[in-house]
Amino acid sequence: MYFQGQYQYAICIDLVTTSWDHRNFSQADAIDRQEIIEFPAVLLNLQSRIIEADFHTFVRPTEEPKLSDFCKNYTGIQQSDVDTAPTLSEAIRKFHDWIDSFRFAKGIVLIDDAKRKQNTVFITWTDFDLGIYLPTETTRKNYKLPRYFNKWIDLRDYYSLWTGIDRVISFSFALKMVGMPFFGRLHSGADNVRNLARLVCKMTRAGIELTINSESDYFKISS
Repeated sequence: MYFQGQYQYAICIDLVTTSWDHRNFSQADAIDRQEIIEFPAVLLNLQSRIIEADFHTFVRPTEEPKLSDFCKNYTGIQQSDVDTAPTLSEAIRKFHDWIDSFRFAKGIVLIDDAKRKQNTVFITWTDFDLGIYLPTETTRKNYKLPRYFNKWIDLRDYYSLWTGIDRVISFSFALKMVGMPFFGRLHSGADNVRNLARLVCKMTRAGIELTINSESDYFKISS
């Protein structure tokens, strides 16, 4: 028996990208330059509300390999962390292998097929991770994404409906507004995904039913 929603598991993701002092150029220009440098995820059992597995890798940027001072200070990621890290295509493969390591044992289904319904869903805070960062960079670098990245839950939309608070707020402030401290380092992807999982648990305990509310145009364009 599932909790209030239709999914048994959630994979919470928070991608961290290269960044620069935005006083020097626009956010739109930054998106065309950004490269993913940290790829963390956790597998959350939505019935027990326990994190059952975690994934983490730094990612080596290949277009602009040198991190800006702003980026290092903001994210805590240092040049040495990314210099020997896998490239994005290699990181995606590592992520896929991580899912495969428990897919059959846990009965993970990421996409509906003829015999089984999807029981595992990606959850992010905003659409940037899977709607902008990942498809923009993989398109630019001519990498092919697994189709399961096509749809996800943007938790910020549900948070706004739940609390009545404007959706354009930071993640740490969103936690604070519902009485939850942020555990760890701000802007750390590894810490963000665990705090995101905590918020998912709080919202589902409150009776919020989470269903897919976001979809990427990447697969419509590339198919």
